[in-house]
Amino acid sequence: MESLLKFRQEDGFTFFGPNHDLQENVRTKGYRIFPVTIDGKRSPVNDTACWIVLPESVSIRSADVFFYLNCYARNVSAYKVMLEDSRHQRYEKEFTVTTNGYQLPRETILSAWMNEKGSSIPDSFAVKYLAISAQKNNNGESPEMVIGGMKLVKRSWKVMPAKGCFFYQLTADPANHSPDYTVKDIGNCYPLERFTIFRDTYAQSFVLSQQQALQPKQMEDSVIRLLQFIIGKYPYYQEHKLDKKQVMAAVNNIVNSPDNFRKKIDKLDSIVNTFSDGHFYLEKPTGPPLLAGPVMVRELSGQLEVVAVFDTVLQSRLKPGDRLLRVDGIPADEYLQFVKARYYGNPEEKRNIAVAKMLYKTAADSSTITVADERGIEKQVTYYYNRKLSVSGNFKPVHGKGFMKNNIYYYRLNYWSGGDWINFYNHRDAVQSASAIIFDLRGNSGGAEVEAFRILSCFIREPAHIYSSEYHFNDTTKLSADNIVQPNRFLSLAGKKVVLLVDNNTACASEIFVQALRHYAGATVIGSERTSGAYASVEELYLPFDIVMHVNVLNKLVPDQRMPGNIEWDGITPDILVNLKNYNDLFPYEDKVLQTAYRYLEGGAALNSPR
Repeated sequence: MESLLKFRQEDGFTFFGPNHDLQENVRTKGYRIFPVTIDGKRSPVNDTACWIVLPESVSIRSADVFFYLNCYARNVSAYKVMLEDSRHQRYEKEFTVTTNGYQLPRETILSAWMNEKGSSIPDSFAVKYLAISAQKNNNGESPEMVIGGMKLVKRSWKVMPAKGCFFYQLTADPANHSPDYTVKDIGNCYPLERFTIFRDTYAQSFVLSQQQALQPKQMEDSVIRLLQFIIGKYPYYQEHKLDKKQVMAAVNNIVNSPDNFRKKIDKLDSIVNTFSDGHFYLEKPTGPPLLAGPVMVRELSGQLEVVAVFDTVLQSRLKPGDRLLRVDGIPADEYLQFVKARYYGNPEEKRNIAVAKMLYKTAADSSTITVADERGIEKQVTYYYNRKLSVSGNFKPVHGKGFMKNNIYYYRLNYWSGGDWINFYNHRDAVQSASAIIFDLRGNSGGAEVEAFRILSCFIREPAHIYSSEYHFNDTTKLSADNIVQPNRFLSLAGKKVVLLVDNNTACASEIFVQALRHYAGATVIGSERTSGAYASVEELYLPFDIVMHVNVLNKLVPDQRMPGNIEWDGITPDILVNLKNYNDLFPYEDKVLQTAYRYLEGGAALNSPR
C-alpha cells in the first residue's frame, strides 16, 4: 500500500491565462490534488506528489522547452515540480508561494532546472513522468492545490524585421504595410472588444539593422537621417505646444551642416530635450548606478525639506522637517537645476523627479548638506553612500496590498504588470462586500495597460470606448481604430463607489485607467497635484553606435472625445486637491491624501476643484 496524490476534476474555479497571450481562454474547471492509496503501484516520485505518466518517453532539449503551470493554492508555502526520465533520473525546480488564491501563471525554461544532486540539467533527455508536490505552510491548516493547466511547452525564436506602419515608411516592404494591427478574436479572459495598435502586438523594442554592409560614414549618415525622420513623426507637437515647421527647420539645418557625427547627435539631442516628453528622448550613456542614500528630501510649501533619515548615526543630527539649504556648498535650488538635466518630461515632472533624486550618488561618493531646523539654526552634515541602511516598512508601499477599513477597501497599485488582474480577482470577496474602493495609484508610472483594462472592465455596465489608436503617415493621411473594453463577466463591481489617489508620478496606463474610471464609472480623483501628462506608449529603437531612441511615434493614443480634457502634457487635475504643508502630511506618516479620501467617502469632504 503506497500513498500517492492524484487529480480529481472539480468545478467552481476560474483560471485566467497569462497576460502575454491575447487568445488565452478562461478555464472554469480545475484538477484538485488529493491523497489516495493505490495497491501495487510504484510511485515514480515521493509519496507527497501528484504525477502524470506519459504514454511514452518524449525527447526534449532543455534550452527549447518551458514548464507551464496555472494553479490555485491555499495554505501552501511552496511547491516543487519534478521531471523524471525512463531511467528514474529526476530534475526539479521549487517555487515559493507568497499569497493564497489564484497564482500568476508560471513559465520557466528547463535549462534553469537542477537534478537531485544539484547538477545542471542535461542539454537533452527523455521525459517519462511529470510531477508536482505541495509543501504546506505553518498555519496548521490543510494545504489545498488545484491545477488549471500544467504542461511542457516548446518554444522557438526567430529574428524578424520590426513590423508596423512606421517601418513600412522606412522599408516600403508590403509585409509591414497593414492598415489594421487589430486583435479582434480575443480570448475571453481579456474584456476587450477591439484592441488596435499600429505596431507588432507583442513587441516593445526594435533593433534596426542594415540589409547590406555600410561604410562607417554611410552608417553615420543613415542614423542621422533616421533620427530626422523620427523627429518628424513625433505625434504630439500640438499637445506639447511645439511649432513643427520651426523644429524641423532646425533639424534639417543640423542634418545638412558640416558638423561631425557626434556633434550632430548632441544638437539633435538638445532639440529633442525641448519637447519635454518623458516618452521621447535619446538615451544618454550612464555611469555607475546612483544610490538613494540615507536622506530623503521632498518639496513642501515651496521649500525643500528633509522628510526621512534612514541612518541611525545621522538621526541625532538631522530631523524630518529640517529645511535643505545647500548641497556640497551649492545653494539647494541651484543644485536642483543641475540634477534636473538628468531627467525627461514636462517641467513639473522633471522637477519632481529631480527633487526626489537630488541626493542620489554613487557608492563611492559622499554628500555634505546644510540644513536649518525649525528654529532657523543651521547644521552641516557629511555622510557616505557605502553604509548599509535599514528603511522602515512604512516607506515601502506594497504592490497589490489590500485591506478593509470602515467598510472601505483600499488597494495599492505601484505599477501595471502581468498578474495584477489575477491578484485583484483574489480580493473579490472583500471588494464585493465593501461600500467603496480606494485605488492608490500614487507613483504608478504605467506598464501593461491590458491589466488596467481588465480591472477597469469590472466597473462598467456597457462597452466603453477608451481611446483611439492612430498612425499618421503625414499631415493629411492617417489610420485610426477604436479600443473598446467590455464589461467583465467574471467580476462585476458596476455602481460601486470608487476613489482614485494620484500624484505627478501617476502616468501612462494609470492615466488611462483614471480617466476612464472617472468618466464611465463616476470615480472621484483625489491627490496633491495633477498627474504626469504622459499618455503615450513608449518603445525603444536600438540604433548603431550604441544609440537608443525612446519614442512614442509608432502608435498615437487619442482619448475618447466624449471624455473631457487632454491628458498628454496637461495631465489630470484631481477633483479634490490636497495641499501638503509639511512632512507629516506625506504617505509614510499621517498620509493626508488617504485620510481625505476616507473623509470624502464618509461624507466629510467636498469637491474643491473642477473636473
